[in-house]
Amino acid sequence: MFVFGEKVVVIDSTLKSYNKVGLYVGKSAKGQAKVYLEEPIVTDKKNVIACITIAEEKLQRYAQNETDRLEQRIDELYRKRAVLVKELKAIDDEAYEIEMKLMGGV
Repeated sequence: MFVFGEKVVVIDSTLKSYNKVGLYVGKSAKGQAKVYLEEPIVTDKKNVIACITIAEEKLQRYAQNETDRLEQRIDELYRKRAVLVKELKAIDDEAYEIEMKLMGGV
């Protein structure tokens, strides 16, 4: 989904890293995204977190201007649409099978 060195932003509001911008540097052994933050998280004077491991669905590309933001949003909408179309087809197929069984008296 992301390529090495791409700027990303954390979109999960439940995380301390919410709205933080960083560079995508690859995947961990467990398949999660590794991101080096531009502005590290400071938990106290001794603990500074510069690299986070996070699920890719909690990230999105960083939009530097309005055009980038709009392109990002349209990509997101098309991906969501594709998922919904696939789900709707599965529902239609199952409904058809049930109708055929009911008409056949099974």
